[in-house]
Amino acid sequence: MMNLLRKHKRNIFIGTVAIFLGGTFVGFGGYIFGDRAGSDVAEVAGARIPRRKFDFLYNRQLETLRQQNKELTSEALKNAEGEVIQELIQDEVFWQEAERFGIKVTDAELSANIRAIPAFQREGLYDRGLHYNFVSRVFRITPREFDEYQRRQIAFMKLRYFISTSVYVPESEAFADYIKKNPGKTKEWEKAKTDYARTYKQETVNAVFNEYLKQLNNTVKIKVFWKG
Repeated sequence: MMNLLRKHKRNIFIGTVAIFLGGTFVGFGGYIFGDRAGSDVAEVAGARIPRRKFDFLYNRQLETLRQQNKELTSEALKNAEGEVIQELIQDEVFWQEAERFGIKVTDAELSANIRAIPAFQREGLYDRGLHYNFVSRVFRITPREFDEYQRRQIAFMKLRYFISTSVYVPESEAFADYIKKNPGKTKEWEKAKTDYARTYKQETVNAVFNEYLKQLNNTVKIKVFWKG
């Protein structure tokens, strides 16, 4: 299982890595369900996930469904709960990985990210009042809590970039794959190689990380206290 990872990693690709790229992702499963621990909804590698984080993402999920004119049936609400628990677990795993790699998000980066959110702008300019009112009214959290969530999202993007650039795929490997799938078209390689090599690398990166996620899924201790 680890042959694919060893084949494509560079020497900086060490330690425990969990990531998904290009929309291809193997989720975390095999949760241990236990008694509710106070106001916590889950625990990931010893880190507790508080109920307030669940409420924030759940309210965001419901707002999205309303904007899509979806009917909020009991089944839809139950599905939303499950998706939020999964997202919370993924978020915590990725945050821990970002910290392990020493990835930081500066206050300036966070500020630029928040100021660029359309929902916080009036006539194209950032509006603090609009920002604070939106997160408290729609998401029902404090601006500080929203800042923490955004900081984690930026850290995840940095982690994704760092890991994707750490996977090495030689052109010769892309060429071999091209010939295998397109026999007799060797002369067309020069014209096709740029796009083909880019696509092949993305597919390889996805495969490498999905393999690693399967490994990680068996090593990270996850407990879920939320019972709905």
